[in-house]
Amino acid sequence: MTNFSETRLWEILQGIQGNGTFATSGITDFTLPGLKVKGMEDLAFPLTAGQAKELIRLSKQAPFGKGSQTVTDTSVRNTWEIDASQLSFSNPSWEKKLSDILEAVTENLGLTGHQVKAKLYKLLIYEKGGFFLPHKDSEKEKGMFGTLIIGLPSAHTGGELLIRFEGKEKSVSFASSDTYKMPFTAFYADCEHEVRPITSGYRLCLVYNLILHSDKKVQVSTYTEEIAEMSEIFRRWRQTGTNFPKAIFLSHEYTPENFSIKSLKNHDKPRADALIQAAEAAGFYALPGLVTHYQLGELLENNNYYNRYNSRKNRYWDYDEYDSENVEGKMGEVFERYTHISYWEEHTPGLGEWRFDTEEDLLSIQKVGQGTPSEKFAEGYTGNEGMTMTYWYHYGAIVLWPEELQSKLLVRLSIQLQLEWMKFYLENWQSPAYRSPEQVISLLKEMSDPKLLEETNFDNNYLNIDFSPIAAAFVKLNDKQFLKSVGLPMLKILFSYISVDQWKNILTSFKPKILLPVFRKAGKKGDRKSLLKLLQLLDALSTEKKGAIQKFVMEILDELPDFLQSLPHTNDLPKPKDRNWSKNPQNASEQNQKILMAIFSLYKLKKEEKKWEKKIINSLTEKMERDYIHQVLQKVLFRLSDEEKTGKLYKQLKKHSIHYLEQNVAHQPQAPQDWKKEPPLHFSPYYKNVWDMLSPFLLSPTNQRFDFKSNQQERTKVEFAISQVVIDLKTATIRQGSPHTLVITKTHDSYQREMQKWNEDVTLLEKLNT
Repeated sequence: MTNFSETRLWEILQGIQGNGTFATSGITDFTLPGLKVKGMEDLAFPLTAGQAKELIRLSKQAPFGKGSQTVTDTSVRNTWEIDASQLSFSNPSWEKKLSDILEAVTENLGLTGHQVKAKLYKLLIYEKGGFFLPHKDSEKEKGMFGTLIIGLPSAHTGGELLIRFEGKEKSVSFASSDTYKMPFTAFYADCEHEVRPITSGYRLCLVYNLILHSDKKVQVSTYTEEIAEMSEIFRRWRQTGTNFPKAIFLSHEYTPENFSIKSLKNHDKPRADALIQAAEAAGFYALPGLVTHYQLGELLENNNYYNRYNSRKNRYWDYDEYDSENVEGKMGEVFERYTHISYWEEHTPGLGEWRFDTEEDLLSIQKVGQGTPSEKFAEGYTGNEGMTMTYWYHYGAIVLWPEELQSKLLVRLSIQLQLEWMKFYLENWQSPAYRSPEQVISLLKEMSDPKLLEETNFDNNYLNIDFSPIAAAFVKLNDKQFLKSVGLPMLKILFSYISVDQWKNILTSFKPKILLPVFRKAGKKGDRKSLLKLLQLLDALSTEKKGAIQKFVMEILDELPDFLQSLPHTNDLPKPKDRNWSKNPQNASEQNQKILMAIFSLYKLKKEEKKWEKKIINSLTEKMERDYIHQVLQKVLFRLSDEEKTGKLYKQLKKHSIHYLEQNVAHQPQAPQDWKKEPPLHFSPYYKNVWDMLSPFLLSPTNQRFDFKSNQQERTKVEFAISQVVIDLKTATIRQGSPHTLVITKTHDSYQREMQKWNEDVTLLEKLNT
């Protein structure tokens, strides 16, 4: 981008004006508010000195916002405040007066047609010498965009309110010579403003938060020529090979809570709308976003800190006495800085956490990262690190990039965001602005790299990824050849992460036989999740009337015995003590139960085919194990319907379970006759000296306790060696004397575990035989 085109862009934007200004003020006839303050009689106006002193007695020193903190410092702000909860109005006419003032400021701020409300915040009392240094108001609640101040009649001089924005300044005086008039002003929250010192008397003001509740958006319809010229500038950017995305900054600051296209302030509204229209006409994506500039640097303290530090110069620094949240100061040397965007306007998914590489990608009249930050935080000493200051600057912006870069940008994002964009395209299929069919094809091609898909851990515990939009996209495209070339390899990998409903959708949209390789691959994968999804889908399809679907279901069921054989350990459940155990045994049990329930449901479709029935029974019984019988089989068998219990599958599974349990209970475990324990056969060579030391104790039939008195390092080594093997020993440390003593005690835990299992087998066998 040339300097000329950037300069011209700003000239165009500066010429696009909203209907309002950054601040407005006026004077209206006085209406007695009937103001009541808790703890004193009704106020009379003009305010008397006696009432002013009584108000101050009931007030508190007004604090101010400092970053995320609220502090009180009369060298920055010297005034008194009473909270809205302590105030009430007895004159019904006051609401009408407030409504008239609100209507006037709404129009002057350029918000005509929007629903703006004024919420009482404070009553402020300034006495002689009171002031407030330059500052910006924090947005105290969702929807707050500005402040309204109404001056109540009270004789005073000085105390002018100076409001500044983009190099412009507005001065408002509340010291009216006419005591039957009432001055007011309203301004946007990110305007810097200050209250000059009161030189005499008392200044009394009601302060309201201005809240925007409207969903209505101001539309630009009169800037046709400007939009066309900006669109041409964007087209030239594409031709010159400039970097994208770019952020074009708006004028006002915003917060994540209060940033949206409908809540843009003043001139930002028409400018943002014009930028979006120009970008779309040039074939660009244009998204509103909140750009954040981050700085971390050295904390330069004020004199209060140095005086406090010097008083301790003969001592080490006391970390516990240091209050990092109330540190005064500013930033010195900057250690780290970057600019990024993580909050996007809601109507599109955005680009997630996107960092801008160079300042050339940030187009702003103002210098980024200068002036008063939106937020700041000072941190005290941490270990050997010095004290630091952090600044955050938030800017409203329109972020744009050419549509031909869209798919290449999206593949740099997380899988979740790519899928959100896929859903967005499907929901906006007919919108020419997004060219959804072309973008979906491009994104599917970018996402279809089998190596990338195979290497991604979609079962991450922190993710719950649903790839159903992928299947929905192929249905929407309705392209059989594209499905075969791009879709089938993807669907084979993503099979178990697509919903049953979406699988039904794709199977009824294409000839089912096209998807046959995908289902066979899923069945032969050898994992419970894929097999369960396959069986649930077949069960859902079993009621379909279409002959092609029925034929497809029967073809897959023919191969079900082979699919069961493909599981390395069909009936094996992971053990919590396995060193490589990574899956919850309860989840595995639940999966196996669902698999078996699905098999019973599908069994009715094929039970007349004796050869198939025999294969299924063999697959489920040839690896019969105790854990499977207790955790899966018995829970399924006892909740089957009476009709399902009449089939051969149920009878054979019950028969094999009874036979297995009868063998188990035939030999009751015998209690140990002494305390002899065999040393472990397998252990790390690093612990050989530990087991050599413990062997005489372990092999002794009478000794049950061994006291190992040694330093902590040696005691820890012995404890860890014991924890790495399965052996009937427990440890405890006696923390008396020096060194402490590690007490090692023999147990009969393995016998007790075996007895518990034996009793469980006896109970289940009785239940099955009932």
